[in-house]
Amino acid sequence: MKIRFLLIAALAMPATAAHANLLSNPSFEAVDASAEPYFIRSFASTPGWTQFLDGVDLYHNDYEQPSLPVLVNASNGVQFLDMNQANPTIGGLYQVVAASLGEVYDLSLDVTAWATNSLGGTIGYELYDPASTTVLASGSFTDGVGGAWVTRTLSAAAISGSIGVRVQALVSTQAGMGLDNVVLTAAVPEPGAWALMLGGLAVLGATARRRRG
Repeated sequence: MKIRFLLIAALAMPATAAHANLLSNPSFEAVDASAEPYFIRSFASTPGWTQFLDGVDLYHNDYEQPSLPVLVNASNGVQFLDMNQANPTIGGLYQVVAASLGEVYDLSLDVTAWATNSLGGTIGYELYDPASTTVLASGSFTDGVGGAWVTRTLSAAAISGSIGVRVQALVSTQAGMGLDNVVLTAAVPEPGAWALMLGGLAVLGATARRRRG
């Protein structure tokens, strides 16, 4: 009975932990930007994250900009970030979390151009090692049309006891580049790893039964 209980626990617990978002304030809802004019320009608007360069703007779904139509609502919740800040400045933010050496981490984030402009804008994003500043994986997204969120992903193994997520505007134009729904999780084990673990539990169960016999 004990082995059966351990088997059930092994199946249930790792999957739950593996899917938990490790980031604080992943959809930028911690500070309320709903008061008119429905945006906040402040380095304190993203608790859990550290802003750098010229910082970012926090937008609420009700935000309107007469000269530059807003094409999207938040992809998750009711708020999102403008990574361009006030043109032509550019902004960024990062967050560092505890990690297990050698464990693989998956990053996903939603990006878009929240306003139409044929010039386009670019967001860069990366997983990095805070201890050595080594970039573990990186990508970028460019858009000048907007109107739909696009989910981008990265994966990398931690090389120390922490791992960082960094996102910033790389090219600043009037095409406002949006960010929302940033998720960092420990990767789900491959089927082969599950098979090895379950096989080991089966061996333990067989050994325990022989001893009882």
